[in-house]
Amino acid sequence: MNKQQGASLVLATIALAGLLGFAGLALDVGYEMVVRNELQNAADTSALAGAKYLYPLNGTEPNWSLANSKAAAAISLNKAGNTLLSTGDIRTGYWNVTGSPLGLQSTSIVPKANDLPAIQVTITKAAGQNGGAINTFFSRIFGLYSQNMAAIGVAINGSSAGFTTSNIFPFVITQCVYDNYKLIPPTTFTIDSAYHSPVGNCQVGSWSPLTSSSPSNSLIKTLIDNASGQSNTIPQTYSIGETIYIDPGTRAVDYGLTNDCSEAGDGTCAYVPVIVVCYNSTPNCDTLPTSGGLQPTPITAFGCMHILSAKQGAKTITAQMVAMGGNGVSNCALAGSGGSGPTDGAHKPPKLVNYSGNTY
Repeated sequence: MNKQQGASLVLATIALAGLLGFAGLALDVGYEMVVRNELQNAADTSALAGAKYLYPLNGTEPNWSLANSKAAAAISLNKAGNTLLSTGDIRTGYWNVTGSPLGLQSTSIVPKANDLPAIQVTITKAAGQNGGAINTFFSRIFGLYSQNMAAIGVAINGSSAGFTTSNIFPFVITQCVYDNYKLIPPTTFTIDSAYHSPVGNCQVGSWSPLTSSSPSNSLIKTLIDNASGQSNTIPQTYSIGETIYIDPGTRAVDYGLTNDCSEAGDGTCAYVPVIVVCYNSTPNCDTLPTSGGLQPTPITAFGCMHILSAKQGAKTITAQMVAMGGNGVSNCALAGSGGSGPTDGAHKPPKLVNYSGNTY
């Protein structure tokens, strides 16, 4: 009897030790999750702190170095595992919001329609970094004394928000043109018909009444007047992914109206946001409809067009694509706006991107 009681006691002691061990592991895992969340919050907030300095102003490249220093300064405002953080691996570049390609691209690339300036912050707790690895408590009985841990935060600068008919120009360009013409320094091109091919097989662009309404001269004139600040009808907002309509035809009068407000004219539509499209989702995004009346297509992106001049008789527009910035009419702010600060509605705030690449 005593032997049975002794054996039971031994078994109970072993079982209790096992239960305590698993309970200890659960506590360690829980603590590690808390520290992991703290690291992730620190990486995210640091990336956001830097991303808001990535707006390309006045046709220049984003201020990569300033964004880097602001993100680095933000790291030291955070703690993880009750230790004040101090360092992180900070990288800047372009992030494609469609996820193709996926991941941070170099600052030296020529950004395409969906490539936005981005900053990536990696914060690690390991030997010699941010107070060292995370110490365990109960896992030591299994020989695990510490655990390295890291978190990555990626943020992009605010993409173009929904533009309205009070400032958007009634013209669409193909993503092929946007991707092939340099924004910095800008490359000049001439649109001598709706289907001119200046770069490889890229068709340039076409007029758009935006809505499915009849593309009458009066509607196009109203939209041009709105974009140049000469009229202000009730605005309608257009955002990425929304469907607009392309008009395959061309009218000489539209080019004459364009020249009047271009840089060669009074300059009121010298810099205007235009819609970027990938009609029928063709692989190279290089085609536009040439017949068949109004054709629907989703908005791929917004670009900033610098309209140098236009000729009514020849039906030509000479223009450049320039960087979309936040200050002043020269960066596609709302027509007729004043002051030196960012135009309300021109950009969304910086935002975090998920790792599938799709942020919308």
